[in-house]
Amino acid sequence: MRDAAIDMMPPERHGVVTEVFPDGSDGRSVLVLDVDAGSLGGAVNQATGTWTRLRSQAGLTPKPPSIGFVVGPIDEPATYHEELLAKARGLAMSGHFEYAVVAAQTAFEIYARDLIRDVGLSVMPPAVAEFVKPRSAGLRDKQSQALFTALIGRPISDSGQLWTKYNEHVLRRNGVVHDGASVDQAGADESIAVVRRLIHWMEKAAEKHA
Repeated sequence: MRDAAIDMMPPERHGVVTEVFPDGSDGRSVLVLDVDAGSLGGAVNQATGTWTRLRSQAGLTPKPPSIGFVVGPIDEPATYHEELLAKARGLAMSGHFEYAVVAAQTAFEIYARDLIRDVGLSVMPPAVAEFVKPRSAGLRDKQSQALFTALIGRPISDSGQLWTKYNEHVLRRNGVVHDGASVDQAGADESIAVVRRLIHWMEKAAEKHA
């Protein structure tokens, strides 16, 4: 893998970090890539494609990557919810579908809380905004939805089919957490996609407060 990486990529664009045990033997190795992308999802896709080509070049069988972390440019780091979505994608690619669904919902709830806090700070005194929080960061109860509508200026249900798909995703997540339900690849992919798309819709809906 190390030799194949040298043949495929400039040395300044990648690195291989190998854990060394006290007895001098090698442990797990991590491939670090520097990619050009306009979004976190694009960076994950580029890294995944490079990983796939690298294994082929090295004569190894295909295997999905396990992406441990994604770091953005120093002047524009990835937000925590973006990091969690990247982690969810890595979990799904590694076959950990249930954990991927849970991580996707955690990303949504963190984003929703941060959005309501930031918009609240733009329209009310900080001492007041500090105590204005949704009853549930999942935004599925009436009180939380009313707060979202009051701050953003439109109900989250205006997202239409996205809202329906999001509720299906939450039921999938609840099944995992409360009932130990299994999730397949398609279910995990759907959960990650709908959370990412609904967050994008919420960002657009809140732009007037930026």
